[in-house]
Amino acid sequence: MSNRTDLILYATPTGQLAEVCGAYFSKASVLGSTVAQTYPPHCTLTGFFRREPHQVPAVVREIQATSAQLGPLPDDAVEIVALRHERSWVGLELWSPWLRAFTAEFAARHKLGAGDDALRPKDWLHLSLAYGQDLELERYNDLAASLFTPVPRGGWAIGLWERRDTSWIHHPH
Repeated sequence: MSNRTDLILYATPTGQLAEVCGAYFSKASVLGSTVAQTYPPHCTLTGFFRREPHQVPAVVREIQATSAQLGPLPDDAVEIVALRHERSWVGLELWSPWLRAFTAEFAARHKLGAGDDALRPKDWLHLSLAYGQDLELERYNDLAASLFTPVPRGGWAIGLWERRDTSWIHHPH
């Protein structure tokens, strides 16, 4: 039986942006948690990919090599385009050619083993604040507008995350 673990590549906010995201998630939990609150605040760069636990250090090294090749993530590499509210989603829409380039380079560098599922780079860059079916999201949107206007400053950090049941492990690189 396989011991595979769920891995995913995220860009997570830092600085003031991370603080505002934390305040939002805390206040949103009072409104009633949504699916978004079960994850750390993030921008998804790849879909989940399953690997054996002994493969995780090699994946971290591939991320390190990608970082070494592209250099540090510039402070202005990610632009928050808009706060958006749709029927079943509230979040920040993002624009970042740099994150797209990083993800493409990592995917090209990543070595697949026998039985490994392929990496699935994401096209839509965003940070989800609230989502779920059959939820009244207007209150979440109002909360987001009060906290994210004006748009807080902050950077981003790229990292490999591992999901274990209901907990998250961040693998630094």
